[in-house]
Formats: sequence, structure tokens, C-alpha cells
Amino acid sequence: RLLKPLKAKSGKYILQIREFENEQSFFDQFKLLAIDHSVNTKIDVSPTTGEIYQYVTPFRLSRAFVRSKNVLSELAEFDSTRIIVNPGDTLSLSLQQYLGKDIGALNRTVSPSSIQSLPGGGEGGGDGLPKVQKMAVNTQPSEKSTSDGVMTFRQRPTLVFVPMTLDSLTSWNLVWTQRARLDYLNFGLLVSHPYQTNELSLVSAKHSAQIDLKASLLSIDSNYAMLSPGESIELQFQSIPSPPSGKKRTFVLVSRGRYERLTDSSRFNAYSQPEVSSFGLNTIYPNPFNPITTISFQLPVDGYTQVIIYDLLGREVARLIDGNFSKGSYTVNWDASNQSSGISSKGGYASGVYFCRFIVSNSAVGGKVLYNEVKKLIVT
Repeated sequence: RLLKPLKAKSGKYILQIREFENEQSFFDQFKLLAIDHSVNTKIDVSPTTGEIYQYVTPFRLSRAFVRSKNVLSELAEFDSTRIIVNPGDTLSLSLQQYLGKDIGALNRTVSPSSIQSLPGGGEGGGDGLPKVQKMAVNTQPSEKSTSDGVMTFRQRPTLVFVPMTLDSLTSWNLVWTQRARLDYLNFGLLVSHPYQTNELSLVSAKHSAQIDLKASLLSIDSNYAMLSPGESIELQFQSIPSPPSGKKRTFVLVSRGRYERLTDSSRFNAYSQPEVSSFGLNTIYPNPFNPITTISFQLPVDGYTQVIIYDLLGREVARLIDGNFSKGSYTVNWDASNQSSGISSKGGYASGVYFCRFIVSNSAVGGKVLYNEVKKLIVT
């Protein structure tokens, strides 16, 4: 599910797919679904089965505690006001019915005693470091399927709906199994209102290396398009008329393929320091270089970290780091023989002057910049 609705430009919906995480992705097919549904409902999709969930959120959090701290104001809205949860933390929550537009879609009042018999799920917003298969587990009821209540986030801000059941509106506990930043929690109830799904035609698909990928992404045929960290694919789909009155549109991007975690030390390394007390883009060695140099950087606090290479014209040519990092010291290699931006036609970056930018923010989206430094590199 896309967090924001798409706006048509010249009859096309345009999406950019970028590999932000430390993974190498292999895509076999992309599809874009436009789902027109009631203005009073929400839509999400199962990441494993592709099942469409239509639900309403007639509740609001009335109590939220973690480690004896009241975090209700931080989790009430999906608004980038986040808390940090660590492995073993238990979020103790209570819900109350909310007299808003969602009640009209539900057509009934929910009593505390009836919640157990109603199909629903947890709605959560946040981001995690790193991406894992299981982030949080619902501890009620005691007898549940192995898939009930498992909530996952990616490294970028994510809003997910996960089918689960509750014993009580006043006692909902989530046990966190990985470190994450949590922005929002709520509970939704599934509804069976009619909706219309439109599969949109793929018009073009172009890699940031100026490679036409449309033929590779039209069907499932094991003809994969590869995407590495810092690279992107621009997808253009044919637009359709606006939804009818009383309906709104949710977009769902469907991808088929696989990914591989990059654990090779050539990607980046953390190394021990007695104590990191300041930000810094430290040594770049060798410099000048050809074709590989090592860039070291440090941060005294956790933060959203980027290491980006630009050419003399200010164009981004490589994104080496883009994600949440814990405080510490790190190194990352830049291989100038592995060109992915289309700047040079010889398979690598052209000789000349480049700039390395190191920037740390307190949030991935719209966060305050904590540190920003630029250094010059020379490829011989």
C-alpha cells in the first residue's frame, strides 16, 4: 500500500523504486493496483498472500505505557512523533470507541464483550533497524495461529495492518522482539463493503543507469531486473479517471521477485572506538584513488545517516549509505569501477573530481539535520 495517493502527470502515474536498505533486489514483475472503496474505509494488503484487507478504525488509544512511561501522545497519530522500543519491551495498551465517521461504515456498536468475535487487526506505523521477519507479537489471546499478531516494519516509515484478535479492549499487549521507532498504533475491524480493483498498464520502466526494463517487468518469467543500494527504477503506469462520488482510491504496488541481504564487509563495517563524542567525516583513503577508496565516518548518537557521492555538476552518482545507524564509527567502500548512474560509458566513473557528503538527521522524513559535511575526492 502506498502511503500517499498518486497524482496523474500527463496521463501517467509515476513511481520511483529505490533500494534504501542494505539489500540487492531482483524484480521479475511490477503491477500497480488502483482500489476504489468507501471514503469511510481503509485498504491494506498482505505482503505474503496478496489478500486485500478492507477495514475501519472505530477505536482510539486511551492508554499506552512502555517501561512505566506514558506514551499515549506519541502513539495516538501517524505524525512522525516516535518512541524507541527495544527487544523485550511490552507495550501495554487500552482502546476506546471513537464516535467518528468510521462508525457509519461499521453499522454497529462494539461492546467490550463482543470484541473477541469480531475479525480485525492491529494497525501500526513506524520504522525498524534492521528489517526483520518479526517485529512485535500480540500476546492475547493465548491460543492463536502462528501468523496472528506478527507486525513487521521496514527501515523506511511504514504503515501496516496485521490480522489479529483481542480478548479485551482494555488489555492489549504487544511484545517487541527487535529495536524500532514506533509512531502510531490502533486496532481495526474488517468489513465486507464492495470495492473495485483496477490493474493499471505499465507504460515504461527505466533504471537509473538508463536501461529500459519494461520487457523484464511485464510478466513473471525469471527475467530479473536487478537493483542495488543507491540505484533506482522509474515506473510509469497509465492513469485512469477519478473514483466516483463517495469513493476514494488507494494504490497498491505489487512486486514479484526476491532480495539478498548484503553482509559482505565490502559494503560497510563498524569498528570499535573507546568513545565517539562528535560527528565526523573522517579519513578518505586513498585519495586520489583508482578504483576503490575507503570512507570512514562517525556519529555520537543514533541517527538517519546518508553518505552520497556527487559529481562537479552536483548530480548524485552514488548513494553508499542511506538508513538508520546506531552511534559509533563506520567505514564504507566506494568502487569507482562499478558505475550505476550513466555518467560514464566505460562501465565505471569518469576520472575527475567528486564530492562526498555525510549527513545525519534525527528522522528519515522531514527530520532535523544534526550534521552535514562535504569532502572532495579525486578519481584518477
